[in-house]
Amino acid sequence: MPRQKPLNCGNEEHPLECLCDVIITQETETRVTIPYDLKFGPEVCEHLGLGVPWTGADLADFLEAIDKVHKLARQPTLWGERKHHTGHELKKMTMEQLTAMKEMIRSGMMPTPVLRKMQDDYGVTITRSYVCKAKTRMINRGELNAN
Repeated sequence: MPRQKPLNCGNEEHPLECLCDVIITQETETRVTIPYDLKFGPEVCEHLGLGVPWTGADLADFLEAIDKVHKLARQPTLWGERKHHTGHELKKMTMEQLTAMKEMIRSGMMPTPVLRKMQDDYGVTITRSYVCKAKTRMINRGELNAN
């Protein structure tokens, strides 16, 4: 199939996606406040020393860096895939699961091994802070000695 040239462009060397014939008739509404509305945006700006006023080169450098950071955040770690919790996958524990978690805390297990064991044994996703708060509640109720 022969290549079609862009409409109204006139330059044979331009790709089909050429936008040089586009005429902007009205302002485009900005919906993102860079860097604040992007995850890790302020940190990347601080690291690169970027900020207001933005130049085209600064913005290109920022977008390139933020893309690299987001790709790194999605890469698997030494321990396997990173889990992205939205809160929807957190489940309520049954009495049996809660008792098992309390027994692990009583036995002196640190929070991270407790949450991993709960995930492996019961398929329950809990956070490290949940385990720490449960331990504090157990101490306050006298269910655990504060050693």
